[in-house]
Amino acid sequence: MLGKGLESLIPPKKEIKEENKEEVIFRVGVEEIKPNPYQPRKELDENSLNDLCQSMETFGILQPLVVRKVERFSEKGTIVEYELIAGQRRLEAAKKLHFRTVPVVIKEIEVKSEQLEMALVENLQRQSLNLIEEAKVFEQLSKEFNFSQKEIASRVGKSREYVANSLRLLSLPENIQKAVAQGKIKGSQARIILSKKSEEERQELFSKIINKKSTVKETKKIFSKNESEINPEFTFLKNKMEDYLQAKVNISFNGKSGKIMIKFFSKDELERLVEKICSEE
Repeated sequence: MLGKGLESLIPPKKEIKEENKEEVIFRVGVEEIKPNPYQPRKELDENSLNDLCQSMETFGILQPLVVRKVERFSEKGTIVEYELIAGQRRLEAAKKLHFRTVPVVIKEIEVKSEQLEMALVENLQRQSLNLIEEAKVFEQLSKEFNFSQKEIASRVGKSREYVANSLRLLSLPENIQKAVAQGKIKGSQARIILSKKSEEERQELFSKIINKKSTVKETKKIFSKNESEINPEFTFLKNKMEDYLQAKVNISFNGKSGKIMIKFFSKDELERLVEKICSEE
């Protein structure tokens, strides 16, 4: 691929075709690409974007953006534009570097749920969505497109419990959601906060976590001081296992012995769990 110097010399012609073994890649003008209205990532980390700029300036854009072609008619004739599906960070970095064109793969997409789904999956594969952004996409798929939690889980390769737990994060107060999105508290800590009944109790526990910069284990200890209805030790272990397995886990203990139950909803999910548990990594 081209670095910044050579990149800027390429004129912004539409659909300059490049050879690729698996799919056709075109080059289109940066200014011709419009934002994706269903982009799951709402905020871009400036430091991460600067790092990407440095990489692109040296090596160019190694992975093409994904767009769909949009044709609209005017008095001057047909106007062709491109709507972004996946690659928001690469597009923003290209603009900062004053690239005139970028490599793209053009997809034919008509249904907006498919466009949102592609943007979500692309971001999930790159692990670039924070927990709140991810939860809001799940919510959007549920509300706008009437997808069940099971359907969402199937599309994004997660368990139904993972989707359900993600959606529960959106019931947290706004300031706590922001802290989760910024990585100031972990998802496991957020779920412990959710165990509190009232907003006042949630805010109190949140303040203790933030002020003490607690780990998940320390959060569990803070939680146990005031919680009598739930065994905090099992809550911590249960949440830890659910995070790792991405499945619903129940723990029962009679004081001397107990059992762990892991729920699954298909043979494929069972095989995934077995592989995960038996992994040597």
